[in-house]
Amino acid sequence: MTITSYSKTWNGTVNTDWNNGLNWSPIGVPTIADCVVIPNAANDPEIQGSNYSAYAKSLAILAGGELELSSNNSITVNDAINVNATGSFEIDNNASLVQINNVPNIGRVNIERITQPMYRFDYTYWGSPVTAASNFTLGMLSPLTLSDKYFSWTPSVSNSFGSWFFESAATVMNPIKGYIVRAPQTFSFTPDVKVPYTANFIGTPNNGDILCPIYFGGLPLANNNDKYNLLGNPYASAVDAELFLSDPANIPIIDGTIYFWTHNSPPSAANIDPFYGDFIINYAANDYASWNRLGGTGTTAAAGSGGAVPSGFIASGQGFFTKSTGTATSGDSRTNQEVNEKHRLWLNLINNGGSFNQILVGYAEGASNSYDRDFDGVRFTDNNTITFYSTIPDKNLVIQGRALPFSNQDQVRLGYKSTVNDTFSIRIDHFDGLFENQNVYVEDRMLNIIHDLKQSPYTFASGIGSFDDRFVLRYTSNALLNQNELDVSATLFSSINNEKLVVISSELMTQLDIFDISGKLVKQFELSETQKRFESHISLAEGIYILKAKLKNGIVVSRKLVNKK
Repeated sequence: MTITSYSKTWNGTVNTDWNNGLNWSPIGVPTIADCVVIPNAANDPEIQGSNYSAYAKSLAILAGGELELSSNNSITVNDAINVNATGSFEIDNNASLVQINNVPNIGRVNIERITQPMYRFDYTYWGSPVTAASNFTLGMLSPLTLSDKYFSWTPSVSNSFGSWFFESAATVMNPIKGYIVRAPQTFSFTPDVKVPYTANFIGTPNNGDILCPIYFGGLPLANNNDKYNLLGNPYASAVDAELFLSDPANIPIIDGTIYFWTHNSPPSAANIDPFYGDFIINYAANDYASWNRLGGTGTTAAAGSGGAVPSGFIASGQGFFTKSTGTATSGDSRTNQEVNEKHRLWLNLINNGGSFNQILVGYAEGASNSYDRDFDGVRFTDNNTITFYSTIPDKNLVIQGRALPFSNQDQVRLGYKSTVNDTFSIRIDHFDGLFENQNVYVEDRMLNIIHDLKQSPYTFASGIGSFDDRFVLRYTSNALLNQNELDVSATLFSSINNEKLVVISSELMTQLDIFDISGKLVKQFELSETQKRFESHISLAEGIYILKAKLKNGIVVSRKLVNKK
């Protein structure tokens, strides 16, 4: 009879290296089949290296025993973890504890998380990787934060807009929701001096399915202001966002885009209050980065204190927003396929005042040119100084996925909104896939310009307003319209002479809009009856204007108007 022992006990005979087989009894580095025991030893084990993966069937840390899981390494445990009250399990920043079976853990661990550099008025979005029964409070997370600077998010108030909810330092962090916490009061009050904050979650690590209630209010489906839910990664390891969003249980409940706070901008009275309109100082809404299965968008031209574009992994203890689809029962609880082919283009809109907005347009396996939950995402909010987006019917998108195979005849409408008169530029941030060898142009339909973005950014002036029809992303410089548009365009005449506007068209017209060279709408005529000829007195300053004639057949025709006095 042969008896095989699947147990490994640490002895630390040689050194502290977990991966040295001579440090174990019997000799050999543990595998996923081994029950691992860590007793009190002269040399305490450390899982070290770079992206090293350790394994155990179960993990028991005895009285006086210590284990350290160093940064950027992981341990996968098939079953439970049991830490004696006088034992110690330290999980360093960016290390990962992964468990396979849905079994409860016993004992307390220390999970270290280090934030991006912050100053006093920055907030970090958190989730708790330890159980609610651990009684770990917001005050334990950040004891030197002011007592009124802990918040959670209520998705809907009285079936209307969501709002922030004041929490106290005594609030026990619940793994089913997210929180925001301001930096310690001892941090610098100037944004020029930023330092990271180190938090230590002490408690029993969560394991198994975490059911998070998802709420929404009574606003129409198209209104997102009552549908955002603040969650947090409740595990001691990063979560693959693609797998989380693709989970069959989550698909009908939450949208396919998630949002991360980046705290790149200081609070300002110029930023819009998200709810009542009575907060004096507010944070910038465009500091939310977006991510879905196509990829992510950033919030600043250079990765600042908020970090880079989301990577597709939700860090341990990181808070994030998700959006209810608004189609399942409010409060329904849900738990947390790889896309093989992607060709992506990131575009930025920047103004002279320093405002920044980024969008992503990409062609991916599984995407279509209609709205796709997995590949299309709306911006978290458009209450920004400038907002840049691509458009499909009824939606303005921060991320837009389009169908393969790619055609260089494809065109994508681009829109923007501005609350300031300024000079702007559209520019390529970066690209991948077929865009390495593909021309990229932006067409300005107001000024009839097609510009090569790979040669230089496109600069233009704009007034205040929303502009959904001015720009088109395209991949050829061929300026020919389709035949129907060409026929109509060739038969529209317009002029201004002696303060008299005359417009003659071969097709019935429904509306005439006149813009100045900055893009500001200066005059609009809504025709009560469709007509082919229109005349009206008009008083404009001398200069160049753009006429847009909307025809009954849905086509919009542009004409340059020169007003001389």
